[in-house]
Amino acid sequence: MNQENLNEETDKNGNRKIVVGVRCYGELKFELTQEAKKIGISLSEYCENIFINYNQLVKQLDKAKKDLESSIKKLQNSQVELKNIEFQRKNDLSQFEIEIEKLSNEIVLLKKQTKLFSNPKLLKDFEKLKGSKDKIIAPDGLLHNIVYEHPSDVIEAMILSFTIK
Repeated sequence: MNQENLNEETDKNGNRKIVVGVRCYGELKFELTQEAKKIGISLSEYCENIFINYNQLVKQLDKAKKDLESSIKKLQNSQVELKNIEFQRKNDLSQFEIEIEKLSNEIVLLKKQTKLFSNPKLLKDFEKLKGSKDKIIAPDGLLHNIVYEHPSDVIEAMILSFTIK
């Protein structure tokens, strides 16, 4: 319908609306009639509202679909990021376990060293030599100057003076 016909229809009927025939199943007509009665309007007005709102509903549906796709992409990205975080956590845990093992070994070694430095004979000898200086000629002929400031200095002096037979 062109603009002239629309203007002519408006002048003739005082209204631009035209009649549109729609074919549908009887069940659908009955359902639409019941829905129109519930809200207190005619079937014609109810169908007119459906037609008027159709484009807006389609736009809302398209927007909802786009929002859903965007949310799905965000969810998928979050799942990938979560897997990366879990992988990194497992790697970190593995590294921590390795570090704990190293530290445990160091603790065992330190306990052995502490036990050695706590030896009563070594501590007694160190107390006698504490603060004194000594010159030791090693088996290879090198001269070493030792100052006894710690029990380890007594052990070093013993090592430097030891000769394997």
